[in-house]
Amino acid sequence: WMVKNGDLPNGQGQNKIGVVAAMDNELLRTFVAGYMCGAKYVNPDIEIMVGFVGSFADTQTAKELALNMYHSGCDIVWEAAGGSGLGVFEAAKEANLYAMGSDGYKTGTDPDHILACSIRRLDLVLQQVILNAGKGEFEGGDHVYDAADGAVEISTEGSNVKSPEEVFAVVDRVTEMMAK
Repeated sequence: WMVKNGDLPNGQGQNKIGVVAAMDNELLRTFVAGYMCGAKYVNPDIEIMVGFVGSFADTQTAKELALNMYHSGCDIVWEAAGGSGLGVFEAAKEANLYAMGSDGYKTGTDPDHILACSIRRLDLVLQQVILNAGKGEFEGGDHVYDAADGAVEISTEGSNVKSPEEVFAVVDRVTEMMAK
């Protein structure tokens, strides 16, 4: 939304965003696909660059991937890279552009360049598992928790970059669609 509408200070106007993921595996490809689907839902013409670090702990490679994306016209790069994601934040600061974090409240790392963070609410998932176990209703095996369970959210808490209210309306609408 913010790239499409030119709402980002310092935006490059090339209608591009990126994602840097730690590993090229099924789980992270699912994260990347979700990011891409959300971006295309809002802006069908957006170009999305994707890079894989090959590690959860290689900040230098993550930074290089993100800098390449910024130099190629991306305004925002989302990290789904664990500890490597710190390199994406360094690149955002160096390029004076924007990043988004994953798996925690990371805006405090650089509130002038980190717009938002995707949060997996593992606290809620664990609470539900514990409650089920306490009632004798726990079943082993794979369990999937998603938007319908309140297990995912987006937070802008701590960011100094203000997002237009329309962004939150779109996030709410997409979250409702995912929950169905």
